[in-house]
Amino acid sequence: MWRGNASNQGTYRTFAIVAGLLSFFLMGLTPSAGFAFCEETGLPAERAGNSEVLGEGRETSAEDVAGKKGPTPSGPSIQELIEKLGDPDYRVRESAERELLRWGVEAYEPLLEALTHPDPEIASRARYLLRIIPTRIDAAEDSADVREMLGYYESGSPEVRQSILRILASMAKGEGWPALARLARFERQLSWAKLAALALLAAEPTDPAGRQRFAGVIRRYLGDAARSPANWPVVYLQVRQNPQEGLPRWRQLVAEEQRLLSSQQDQTNVIIVAALLCLQALLEADYCDPQTAEGTFQRFNQLLLPDHPEHLQAMVDGAVVMQARGKVDWAEAVLSRAIAEGDPRKTLRARRLLAELYYDQDKPLAAAQTLEQFLKLLQDRILAVLDMEGTTPGQLRSRMYYFYACHFKQIGSLEDHRRYLELALQQDPENIDALIARAALPDMPEEFRRETAQLIAAVQRELERLLADSSDPEQQASYLNQLAWLVGNTKGDLDKALAWAQRAVELHPENGAYWDTLAHVYYHRGELEKAVEAQSRAAELEPGSRLIRKQLDFFREALKQATPK
Repeated sequence: MWRGNASNQGTYRTFAIVAGLLSFFLMGLTPSAGFAFCEETGLPAERAGNSEVLGEGRETSAEDVAGKKGPTPSGPSIQELIEKLGDPDYRVRESAERELLRWGVEAYEPLLEALTHPDPEIASRARYLLRIIPTRIDAAEDSADVREMLGYYESGSPEVRQSILRILASMAKGEGWPALARLARFERQLSWAKLAALALLAAEPTDPAGRQRFAGVIRRYLGDAARSPANWPVVYLQVRQNPQEGLPRWRQLVAEEQRLLSSQQDQTNVIIVAALLCLQALLEADYCDPQTAEGTFQRFNQLLLPDHPEHLQAMVDGAVVMQARGKVDWAEAVLSRAIAEGDPRKTLRARRLLAELYYDQDKPLAAAQTLEQFLKLLQDRILAVLDMEGTTPGQLRSRMYYFYACHFKQIGSLEDHRRYLELALQQDPENIDALIARAALPDMPEEFRRETAQLIAAVQRELERLLADSSDPEQQASYLNQLAWLVGNTKGDLDKALAWAQRAVELHPENGAYWDTLAHVYYHRGELEKAVEAQSRAAELEPGSRLIRKQLDFFREALKQATPK
C-alpha cells in the first residue's frame, strides 16, 4: 500500500528524511565493543561482562548528567590530578585517584580524554576510574519510551544500538534529544559518542521554532562539554548563531577528523568524515557564497565511491539530507551518480528516492522512467539477488504507473491519464494516491463512481483496523495521516478527516506531511485561512518540496479570490 500524500511523496520519503539522515551518519561504524551501564547501579561497565562495582564513588544524579556541576573539592585541578596518575611515587598516584573520585562526574570527560594519553599508566588508571565513577544515561525527566530505548541500547548489539540512536533522534517533539546529548558526552567509547553526537545533529529541525528548541537542548546538556565529539553540536550551534565566527571552528573540526582518519582509523572512518563534510556544505549553503558551498559538496561527493556498498548507502542517505535541507540539485546529482556507478542490485533505494524527488519537483515523467529502468532490470533477471526493502515489484510498478498517469494529466492527455490510473490500481488496489486521482476523474458513469467508492471504503476499513490495533504513537500518527489524506481528498466525512489530521499533527508536530494533509482537509472544508496557515507550516518543515510550495500558492490564491474586495 502506497500510503502518502501526493504532495510529499508519502510515508516512504517522510520517514527517509530522518532515518536516511541518521543512517548516513551512523553507517559503517560498528565498534566491536560498546559502553554498557549496569542496570542496577548505573555504573559504566565493559561489554565483556565487567559490571560489578570496582570501588566507591558518588552516584551521579540526573541533574549532574544534565550538565550541572557536582561538588567542587579544593586542591589541584582535574587535569593536574590526571597527570599525577603517572607520578613515579605510588602514594601520589593513589592520592590523585582518590581526589578524582571526589570530583565525580566532573572528572568524567577529562578522564575519557585520558584514555588515549601517551603514558600507559595514566591511560590504565583513567580506564579504572571510569568504571567506578557512577553515571547514568537516563534521567528522571525521560519519558517511559526513552527509558525503554536506553535499556535496549545498554544491552544491545552494535546493530541494535545504531537503531536505538536513530529512534531517539526521530522521536516526536525532540523527546530523545537529551538522551543523545548525554550519550555524546558520557559514552566511554569514543566511536559510539561520535555516533550519538551525529545522530543529534541529524535531528535538527528545519523550522525556526524547532531550531530554537534544539538549541536549548544543546545549551543545557552540552554547553560546557569539553570533550570531542560532545562539542560538535556546540560548534554547530555557534555557526547558526554567528556564522563568521562559527564556520572557521567547524572547518577546523572537520580538518581534525580528516587528520585522525589518516592516523587513527580505529577512532573514525571515511563515512564519518563525509557526514561532517555534508553538514559543512549545507551550513555554507546557508551562510556563504554558492561557490564555497559547491566546493565542499564536491569534496563530499568525491570522497565516497559508489562501487563500495557502504559508501553507496552513505551517498544515498546524504542525498536525503540535502533534499530535506532544500538542496535538491545536490541530492539529484548524488543519487544519479549512485545509480550510474553503483551495483544495480543495491540501487533500489536510490532509484526510489530519485523517482520521488523528481515527482516532488513536478517531473512525473522522469519519476516514472526512473522506476521503469529498475523494473526492466528486474524483469530481465539481471538483478538475481535483490533486497526489495519490504516493497513488492507490484507496488513499485503501481507507483510507476501512477507517475505516468500524472504525466499524462500534466500534458492534457486525459484518456491516457485514466488508463494509467487503472494500471496502477491493478498492480496495487491500495495505492491511495491512485484512488484519490480516480475519484477525481470527471464525467464518469455512476457504476464507475460506486466501484471507486467501494475501493476507497475497503482501504479506509483496513487503515482503521491497523490504527485500532496499534499502540505505537508514531505508527498511529502515520495511519491517522493516511486516513485523513484518503477521506479528506475523496469527498468523504470531512469531520472525521479533520479529527484524524489534527490528531496526527498533535502526535508529530514536526512532520511536514501531516501539516500538508491538514491543510488539504481545511481547504476541502472551505476553511481557507486555516488551509494557508497549515500549508505554510508544511512548507517551513519541508523547504525542499516544490509541490508543497506550489500547493501553498494555490491555497493563497484561493483565499485571495474568496476575500471580499
